[in-house]
Amino acid sequence: MRFFVADPSPLAANVIGVGNDVLVYASAEGKALNALREALDSGGDPTSTGVKYQAIPLARPVTIRADKRAPKLTVTYKVGKNKSKISNIDLPDEVFRDEVFDEISRALGTSPADKDMTPARAAVAPIIAAAVCSGAGFLLYQAAKQIAESGETPEVTGRRQLIKRIFAWTAETLGPTGSLVVASIAVLVCIGFLVKRVRTPPMWRELRLG
Repeated sequence: MRFFVADPSPLAANVIGVGNDVLVYASAEGKALNALREALDSGGDPTSTGVKYQAIPLARPVTIRADKRAPKLTVTYKVGKNKSKISNIDLPDEVFRDEVFDEISRALGTSPADKDMTPARAAVAPIIAAAVCSGAGFLLYQAAKQIAESGETPEVTGRRQLIKRIFAWTAETLGPTGSLVVASIAVLVCIGFLVKRVRTPPMWRELRLG
């Protein structure tokens, strides 16, 4: 197993161990770091070191993404027969990210592919989110207006009564004006997200096995 160590950074993993079938990451320094490294190298029990660490199997199928715009790795791997798990690993800096990613590529014996999203494609998700928020906001406003005019909470029947009760309670609590304000804020947030995504579309390098 090859280790990569960076200076400690808040909320980031500064210790990465890359083996042929496992990826280990943790935040440690000094004696704790040495103890963790010795335990992993010797095949001992890393939990005895007291260092909190995470181990990800690099068995098929697995997908590793390196965000080109941020010091972060995203690993999607299989857990059980029909389940997958996603681990987001924040790293201290981009240089450390690239060193770790290149070593994972070497360990897996596969070359990375560049996945650069176009501005048009990047805009799809926030546009859909804005449309959903607009539609939900309109329904909320109509419900709030109806409750305000009638002075009574509508009777809830049929399926998904819990969701309907929550929706009716929200409409009654916010009122017509409050519903419009909340819906407007949600749409503005989506628009802000849209502008950011179009200006800086997601870009990443990807390794995929299986």
